[in-house]
Amino acid sequence: MKKKIVFVIAVLLLAIVSIISLAACSKAGLGMIRNEDNSIMFEKYGKFNLVFSDEFEGTEINKEIWNVGYGKEDAVRRGAYYRSTEEYAFVKDGNLTIRTKYIDDGDNSGWRTSWLDTKTKSGNSYPNFTGYSSKYGYYEVRCIAPPCEGIWSAFWLWPDEGTGFTPDDVKGGQDGAEIDIMESAWYNKKDGSGRSQMVIHIDNYKDKSYLNLIPDRVPKMHTEFHTFGVLWSQDCYIYYIDGKPIGELKFGVSDVKEHLILSVEVGGKPDENGKPVAGKDWAGNPNSNDKTKAYDFIIDYVRVYQSEVQA
Repeated sequence: MKKKIVFVIAVLLLAIVSIISLAACSKAGLGMIRNEDNSIMFEKYGKFNLVFSDEFEGTEINKEIWNVGYGKEDAVRRGAYYRSTEEYAFVKDGNLTIRTKYIDDGDNSGWRTSWLDTKTKSGNSYPNFTGYSSKYGYYEVRCIAPPCEGIWSAFWLWPDEGTGFTPDDVKGGQDGAEIDIMESAWYNKKDGSGRSQMVIHIDNYKDKSYLNLIPDRVPKMHTEFHTFGVLWSQDCYIYYIDGKPIGELKFGVSDVKEHLILSVEVGGKPDENGKPVAGKDWAGNPNSNDKTKAYDFIIDYVRVYQSEVQA
C-alpha cells in the first residue's frame, strides 16, 4: 500500500512539474524590451514602432479620433445609460476618465457611464474626424480600473470591416473577432486587487464561441496604474501585463482591420420597455456598490505599435 501511495505522489509531482514546464515553455521567447526611441523589441518578433497613440494631454478629448458615447444620447447597454457629456468622459491632469455613477431621478433613476471608440465607419459628423483602425501589431493601455463590483472597465478591439458578427459571418474569426485586451472584473474589496482577462470572441455571441486567459490577481489594479497589452500577429494573440508575457492564444485570429474601444460595462439588462435594469451579472452585482460614490476608469495612454517588417 505504501509503495502505491509513494508511486501516486511521484506521478502527481511529475505531472505538476510537467505543467509548470509547459507554462514556462509557452512564454519562452515572448519577452519584450522598451527602447529609448519609444519602440519595443519583441524577442520573437523583432522591433515594433509606435504608429498611434493618445496620451490624453490637454483639457479635451480629441474628437478627431474618438467617438464619445454609445451612439445616441442616453443609449442603453446592459444595465446603464450611456452619455457623451463631459460629466462622464473627460480629460484632466494627463488622463482620460470614464466616470460611472448612479443618478436618482425618479423613473429615470439608474447608472450612467460612457464609451469611447475610434470606429472609422461611424458616420461621425465632427469636423476632421478620422478615427483609427489597423490590423496586427501590439496594442496597449495604461490604466487604473474602477474599484467596484459588477461594473467593469475594458480596452478592446472590434472589426472596422469584414463580415464578422454579421449574418454573413465566416466561422473561425478570420473575418473579425472581438479582442478583449483588458476586462477588470473580479474586484477584491479586501485587498484592492483584481484580475484582467484577455478574451477572444468569434462568430456570433449565441454560439458562445470564445477562449480566454485569466492570470493571477494584479495587485492594486484599482488604485495604481498597470499596462495591459496584446500582440496580435497572423498566427496568434500574446497577452502581456506590465510588460510580462502571460500566455498565448492560437484561436480566432482576425485578419481584418479593427478599431479601439474604451468602455465601462454595468451588469444587468434592459427591461421590456428598453429601460436599463442593473442586476447581478457574471462580474457581480452593481447594486452592491455605494450609490453615492462615482467610480472612475482612469486611462493614462493608449498606444499601438507595428512591426518594421509589416510597415
